[in-house]
Amino acid sequence: MKEPKFVNSNTVASNPGQISVSPFVWYRHHVVMGGIIALILLAILCLCVFVDVKFVVLFAIFAIVHQLNFTRIKEHFYYGDSNGGIVLATNPILVAVYTNLSKGFGYYPVIKIIECPTLKDLNIGDRIATVALYQASTNQQLPHWINFEPLPVNYVSNNQEDIDKALLSYDATYWSRLEQGIPQVPKPYQAGLYKINIESSDWENDSTDLAKL
Repeated sequence: MKEPKFVNSNTVASNPGQISVSPFVWYRHHVVMGGIIALILLAILCLCVFVDVKFVVLFAIFAIVHQLNFTRIKEHFYYGDSNGGIVLATNPILVAVYTNLSKGFGYYPVIKIIECPTLKDLNIGDRIATVALYQASTNQQLPHWINFEPLPVNYVSNNQEDIDKALLSYDATYWSRLEQGIPQVPKPYQAGLYKINIESSDWENDSTDLAKL
């Protein structure tokens, strides 16, 4: 891909996703969004045909905005950090994803639980591939990120080779850390970000409340 427009080029993912995005797969998992976009386009086209052809300018503006938004999605899955997830529940589907929020120094382990209502045919314990972008604090001195946003690879790709390649990129140590961290997440499971291994990591000397950032 070209130089990213929305991803900070000063940071590099330790395990970049490099996943090609299919618009058809994305909108199959985001039906409401796709429907709204289709209705807006239809309304603008009707204005062009039945009111004034000058409304084509509005169509062009909407098309540009949509293209920019989809560029952001493409960059998320290409440049973002790929992490594995384990299905915790199926009604609704909840997936636990592990990462270290460190910016390069220190160990700040967390588990993010995400809700994936459009994923199908999953059972508790199944593994999936995700790609995440990380969020920085306004406090530049903070040695760690304050959040990350993992999205399932299945949201953008039906290419089994890409999915398998991503799953194979997570080593045994990664899965072990995720599996050992899950019991530290309070039940009943809810979507959110949770610190783990507090006493054996740099969280022990860091009082940042991630839930409030």
